[in-house]
Amino acid sequence: FVLERSGLRRHFDALVDGHQVERPKPHPDIYLRAAALLGRAPGECIVFEDSPTGITAGRAAGMRVVAVNTARLAAFEGVDLVIDDFRSPELERWLSMQQSATR
Repeated sequence: FVLERSGLRRHFDALVDGHQVERPKPHPDIYLRAAALLGRAPGECIVFEDSPTGITAGRAAGMRVVAVNTARLAAFEGVDLVIDDFRSPELERWLSMQQSATR
């Protein structure tokens, strides 16, 4: 609903929620299903998460994980990058490095 109303739905090739998998987070099922729907290996995917449970799920799926610090937590463990929001300048630099590494 939110993606449709905001006009953002067209930017997503696949949508997965917890009702489409047998085991919810912290199990990796939701991320593995998303990767499968996109036709990508888990190692090619990047998870953006704002909760420790989601971070655990992303790591268990074998994906890179970016923590979005919406709750202003003191620390995140096991992530590749921590950003305050999607406008954080370090995100663009990090994504560029990831793209260069996969070429």
